[in-house]
Amino acid sequence: MTELERRALLGDKQAQEECTEKGIMLPCPMCSGTPVVKVKKAEYGLSGTIIRCNVCGVYLFSSDAKAKPVPGAIRNVPIKNHKKIGIGRWNTRPAPPIGRCIDCANVCEVSDNLVTCDIFERDMMPDDFCSQFEAKEREENERTTIG
Repeated sequence: MTELERRALLGDKQAQEECTEKGIMLPCPMCSGTPVVKVKKAEYGLSGTIIRCNVCGVYLFSSDAKAKPVPGAIRNVPIKNHKKIGIGRWNTRPAPPIGRCIDCANVCEVSDNLVTCDIFERDMMPDDFCSQFEAKEREENERTTIG
């Protein structure tokens, strides 16, 4: 994996756009499998680009915004860079949440330098990170002014 791909997977929008410009497709967001691109033509129904993972089968259908319905069919009006638009949508990923287990709202118990995760129902190290991080709501401290 290149540094550019790593940045794109971490939610860097500029890196995602650069990957798309270079024709680099990021791995599947579900299983890290290799995606395959197929352009679906109008004679099969709505035209567009399908990007599908060859491992888990998850797919993204990016419809051709210029496909026009006509009586009894859909007329494909080719758009420039149709495949590139689909790849750009596939490559768009949100930045993963960042936080330590000890700071997560999903922690239900803290003991002996371990935290018990309510989601995974197992002990984690306080400095561990996971994909299910949710920040705790901060309690507002009331301040009293003396004077």
